[in-house]
Amino acid sequence: MGGGKTFEDTESLQRRKRRFEPYPTHSNSTSSSSSPPFHSHTNHNGYAQDSNPTSTLQDRLLLPENQAIVGTCQKLDKPYLRLTGIPNPSTIRPLDVLRKALDWILEKWRSEENYGFACEQLKSVRQDLMVQRIREPFTVRVYENHARIALEKKDLGEYNQCQSQLKFLYRIGITKGAHPMEFKAYKILYLLLTRNKTELNSEISSLTPEDRNDAGIAHALQVQRAISLNNYKKLFELYAINPPRMGGYIMDHFVTRERVYALITICKSYPVLALDYVQRLLAFESIEQLTTFLEERHALIYKTQPTPLGGGGESWGTLDCKMAYGVLVEAAKEFRKVDLKGQI
Repeated sequence: MGGGKTFEDTESLQRRKRRFEPYPTHSNSTSSSSSPPFHSHTNHNGYAQDSNPTSTLQDRLLLPENQAIVGTCQKLDKPYLRLTGIPNPSTIRPLDVLRKALDWILEKWRSEENYGFACEQLKSVRQDLMVQRIREPFTVRVYENHARIALEKKDLGEYNQCQSQLKFLYRIGITKGAHPMEFKAYKILYLLLTRNKTELNSEISSLTPEDRNDAGIAHALQVQRAISLNNYKKLFELYAINPPRMGGYIMDHFVTRERVYALITICKSYPVLALDYVQRLLAFESIEQLTTFLEERHALIYKTQPTPLGGGGESWGTLDCKMAYGVLVEAAKEFRKVDLKGQI
């Protein structure tokens, strides 16, 4: 069968070719009507979903500075809209306005704690930095603050986006006023959550002696060692002592999993356990918190019932380990997959 290329084939090849072309140079005095969009799908506002924010942002930041847009917008409050095309400078805030905007956002966060608002505004600041190719200590400050707020609100998806960009920014030498050791500790704990052993080993092997002396990193390494050795007593001691900085917020995401695994190991070794002992061992704040944890997994199976407090001889009861073991093994199946998105 023969025949030349169709018009559709030619157009498809041209579109593919344009995807690999560098963005054109922009200046304040001229604009290019033939500038290719950042993405192939646009709406009438020039904004939509960034399909791969981590890799594309790094690629753009490495472009020559003379291709950057210089914004002129003076608004502090600017909603986040997903970028698809090269935006108009009048819709982008310059660096001096972005500095004021960040202070304003953080002040509102401290006074109102409206995470939806803060997250949207911080994403908008990040986008304005991105399209202007701004790589400086202020850029790191934005990502560090957004990462901490996301951790506080248990938004692992947004935290991980910030963590990825921070790793890149630290690597290219933007560390003035930054906190790379703090975020290296968080990274180790995050990789323990996701059970990414390959990246975890790489992260640990890249640590310098100075890194290892940092309190947060030292704590994260102790957590890693405790998990690798199945030393649950040490693991929950490290959890109970209020981990440095915000490490506890990440541990909160995997402590339930490790408690189930610990109970499975314990129940294989002992026929009966006093519940107050289990509470202390697994760092539950109260017996009530422990019993709720067991009830949710249908594993609160008493060998001896608790007796009322007061009058002597009181007891919180004992756990029938033989009966609870099989139930806990079944409950552990929920941890086979890790939710990497963590989005609220």
